[in-house]
Amino acid sequence: MTTTLPAHTGLHGHHESLETVGRRDRMGVSFLILADFVFLLSLIFSYFYLRALNTTGHWIPSDSHVAKGWQGWVVTLFAILSLLAYRSGLVSVRKGNQRGLVIGVGLAFLLIVADLIAQIWQWSNFPFVTTTGGYASAMILLAGVNCFHLGITTFLGFGMFNRSRRGRYTKDDHWHVSIVGLWWTWVAISSVMVSVTSLFTN
Repeated sequence: MTTTLPAHTGLHGHHESLETVGRRDRMGVSFLILADFVFLLSLIFSYFYLRALNTTGHWIPSDSHVAKGWQGWVVTLFAILSLLAYRSGLVSVRKGNQRGLVIGVGLAFLLIVADLIAQIWQWSNFPFVTTTGGYASAMILLAGVNCFHLGITTFLGFGMFNRSRRGRYTKDDHWHVSIVGLWWTWVAISSVMVSVTSLFTN
């Protein structure tokens, strides 16, 4: 008994058009970002709730310290620069410039790796531990979430750079680059949200 592929099999072995596959994958990533957005909002709400409650002065105890604000903004700056580099690669492939895509995605990958290292360094050098107070526990959790975001983006960036270098994306077939760009944009936005939140200490 033999089987045959349906007549509507498209390019790259897809049984549906690239537009259909891309639209479905975009929707899936959009729902993932929405769920992650709600989760991050809940953490930010907890941060401000603990700050407002300040039970027996344990938001920031008198003998404790706060994180250095500039460190968080350095992490955010790297995230924004990485996003800009990635977007430049996306613009390039839309114009049929594959070399521009490789350069843009490669630079974005290097910046996101540097960002992850910076975030891990800040996370491991906080002048407090989870039991220090409400602020300390909230900041450690927010930094951990940012590390998680950056870790996923690093993995995606490595894959995108490899595929771009091998010429897997073209002017007519780059929906994968666009979809990963949605996640990259969200990671930069979430980093800004965390940095803005951390400005409100006392």
